[in-house]
Amino acid sequence: MLTGSPAIALKNSDDSLPLNRAVMKIVSSPIAAVAAPPETPVTPAADLARFEGLYRDRWGGYARVVALSGRLRIIGLDADDIETAVTTLKQIGPTRFLTQVGNSAILDVESVVEFTMDPSGRATSFTDENGSLRLHRVE
Repeated sequence: MLTGSPAIALKNSDDSLPLNRAVMKIVSSPIAAVAAPPETPVTPAADLARFEGLYRDRWGGYARVVALSGRLRIIGLDADDIETAVTTLKQIGPTRFLTQVGNSAILDVESVVEFTMDPSGRATSFTDENGSLRLHRVE
């Protein structure tokens, strides 16, 4: 335990298990955020803006691509839980990205996401799950 840090005590019994999980869900994200090294922007926001937009798959599911802190994020708009709805992408090429393991609504393994661009340089669609699913820009 870090000196001067607050302590959290949880009761370990069957009748309090849902409460323990709820408390841990609330406190674990802020603790992890403080403990993690700061994220350094990889790509200027202006370069990532060309990928931003609302996308739709063939079954009517929607995802929004946004640039935050120098990285692209895919937000699955149909997810029930925001923690599992966000996938962070790491740029590995001009239009290719790699999902970050442990932070993926797509899969919990690395997966390549590739954008298709129009002649003006604006993304028109992207493939997900290593090419097995294509989402088209609708906005």
